[in-house]
Amino acid sequence: MLVALAGSFLAASLLCAAPQAAPPRFTATLLEVPPGAISSQACAVNSSGSVVGFAWSGNPSAACVWDAAGHALLLPEGGAATDLTDSGVIGGWTPGNPMGAALWLDPNGDPHPLGLAGWVVAFDARTNILVQTNDHGPHLCTRAGKVYTATGSNHDTATALSPNGSLAVGYTNGYANGYHAWRWHPGSPIEYLPTPAPYTETKALGVSASGTILGMAFDSATATQQACAWSPTGSPVLFARIDPHATALAQAAGPNFVLGFEWGATVGPILWTDPQHPYLLQDLTTGLPVGVKLYGAVDVTPSGTVAATGVIVGSHFCALRLDPVP
Repeated sequence: MLVALAGSFLAASLLCAAPQAAPPRFTATLLEVPPGAISSQACAVNSSGSVVGFAWSGNPSAACVWDAAGHALLLPEGGAATDLTDSGVIGGWTPGNPMGAALWLDPNGDPHPLGLAGWVVAFDARTNILVQTNDHGPHLCTRAGKVYTATGSNHDTATALSPNGSLAVGYTNGYANGYHAWRWHPGSPIEYLPTPAPYTETKALGVSASGTILGMAFDSATATQQACAWSPTGSPVLFARIDPHATALAQAAGPNFVLGFEWGATVGPILWTDPQHPYLLQDLTTGLPVGVKLYGAVDVTPSGTVAATGVIVGSHFCALRLDPVP
């Protein structure tokens, strides 16, 4: 559920930017930890405010869905729920050897196996499904039953699907030739994206409705990394960091903002209003429970609601929903 970035978003030349004061943009809702669990993590949110993810008290994890009020429901036989549609269809995986990609058409019902060993990566708005398999790379399963295979190799990992289902993104798994971001129009060959200097490797982690791709550029040899976006024409742009020496990535696009993560003098999810202006998401959020620090923000609806995860310092993870301040 990524939305288009503003057309001028990728046009600016970038400089390292200092943190800037900004008014709150979100208010946080702590999502219920299911009975018997000690931690939870959010993976996706839909336009109704429902969130999916997983909870655990050890191993294995248990797939979970939270309603708009934040109440938790464990999904039968699920290991993790990774995406959901606005109509309430949930995708994820069920435990086993190997794990199996599955759908829950009814949160209280048994999972519907997709016949692929792997997990659901994402839905599009029409419920076409991107699946990452354990041994044969990415697949796109359409509602008509057609299965498109991106590659016959496990050297490719799919990470996101555009809302209209026309574009999937991901990256090669490295090995001797390093990591390289790609985009894939189902039915066509994978297309590798250019690597911006001075970096040598890339990963694609998200995609907007307009085809803007989000990810990171990095150099394994020097352990340097920077958030990156590619325009629909494939042109890369690097994002400024709060800490110029930090490592960072971008992975989800909201209405006029991008979400990602930064490791450095400060650690946590980042919001960019444009490539030159990063903010700590923690500083833009009110209503966080005492002692909870934002740890990640991985999905956003077209209206700007965010699926996030916090960490209770010295303790456990907790799923959160961040709603835009009116």
